[in-house]
Amino acid sequence: MLLCVLFSGVARAGQRIACPMMVDVRQVTVESPAGWTGIYGPSGTRPLLGAEAIFTTGSLRDSWGELRDPPTVKKKGGAVIETKYPLPPERELGKWIICHYGESLYQAMKLPTATKECAVTYNREYTDSASKKPVYRVADITCK
Repeated sequence: MLLCVLFSGVARAGQRIACPMMVDVRQVTVESPAGWTGIYGPSGTRPLLGAEAIFTTGSLRDSWGELRDPPTVKKKGGAVIETKYPLPPERELGKWIICHYGESLYQAMKLPTATKECAVTYNREYTDSASKKPVYRVADITCK
């Protein structure tokens, strides 16, 4: 089982959050059964691909909660996309910002229980020449 590299810190409500721009895959560990040694094959670094806010009632290793209300997405002229994630008010839920790096590789930061919403803004960087699709990168994350 590949375990994601998770660094938890405490973000303050109303704070801007910056996902690490790159993750070195040497930080990845694999949990193995007795008598086995886990190996994660890829080398190098993985760039930040996206982010989302989630909640969970248990560990991040358990299934992540689904948002009651779907995130709202606003496009601004095709150059900027903003996604807002409403988080439930229950105090017992763990609330997290999750940064994606591909290949099931994530970084997570625990949010204060009072956090009500996170917004992730993506800027269009370029258009992929092969697929002709725009490529967006995380520009800003704000939670309140």
